[in-house]
Amino acid sequence: MLCGFAWNLQSLLLFRILQGLGGGGMVPVSQSILADAFPPAKRGQGFALFGVAVVVAPVVGPTLGGWLADNYSWHWCFLINGPVGLLAIAVIALVLRDSAAAVEARRRRLTEEGGFDVVGFVLVATFLGALEIVLDRGLVDDWFSSSFIVTFAVISAIAFVLMIPWEISRRNPMIDIRMVGTRQFGACFVVMLAIGAILYATTQFMPQLVQQNFGYTATWAGLVLSPGGVVTMVMMFVVGRLSGKVQPKYLIIAGAIIIALSMYDLTNVYGDLGFWFFARSRMLLGVGLPLVFLFDHDRVL
Repeated sequence: MLCGFAWNLQSLLLFRILQGLGGGGMVPVSQSILADAFPPAKRGQGFALFGVAVVVAPVVGPTLGGWLADNYSWHWCFLINGPVGLLAIAVIALVLRDSAAAVEARRRRLTEEGGFDVVGFVLVATFLGALEIVLDRGLVDDWFSSSFIVTFAVISAIAFVLMIPWEISRRNPMIDIRMVGTRQFGACFVVMLAIGAILYATTQFMPQLVQQNFGYTATWAGLVLSPGGVVTMVMMFVVGRLSGKVQPKYLIIAGAIIIALSMYDLTNVYGDLGFWFFARSRMLLGVGLPLVFLFDHDRVL
């Protein structure tokens, strides 16, 4: 709501930081709830439904946001979340309940293992925050020719180097880095990192490309992503059904190949391309992502 009432860019950035602080824990907490709520045999289908929201939301967002920006005001891209947020809070308050055993186990664990890792939290936040600034501002500020970029790159590197020994030596670390050293979790971590980069980078890049170089409005730039969102949604349910019938490694390999083909297709961009070239590329990506996304989540849990 504060983002919708922001009076300048600096205030909008501040309110977006607050939004990130509040929303950062929602995905891991929701995944742990799913893991507890579904038996192993049904977990694939549960994560398929969850994956629909995670993967399709970045597609619906630009389309709806573009339409609001074109027909009303950019403020409504944020204000529309107010009623949705209130409804979500009410449903969570009514539905979610921790068992007494879970509450007691969490209290005992925090007491025995030293409570919240404040230093680890600061190091992780500094490392990722500074890295985000470097990646976001690097192209604008000519990368390492800028003292600003160099300063934040050094801050990020120092925080990363200090974070590793600190987190390894804690009994209750903010991030258990030792998990990355295990073969299954480490491999899934790397693959999910690549998936996130592909999903969010292309979701951000394609609307900017068609608006700046092909003259699309914000609404049409969002609509370019919509067919891919429909394909992704359908594929999530298909993959959920396949989860108990086909070995995950084969579907992950197939998904990776399809994603690679989609990315290669985007290297053939030229000035006379039409709407359906970009839409088809996104639809191909929508076939491949669920194959990798869903099985990586299932294997980790």
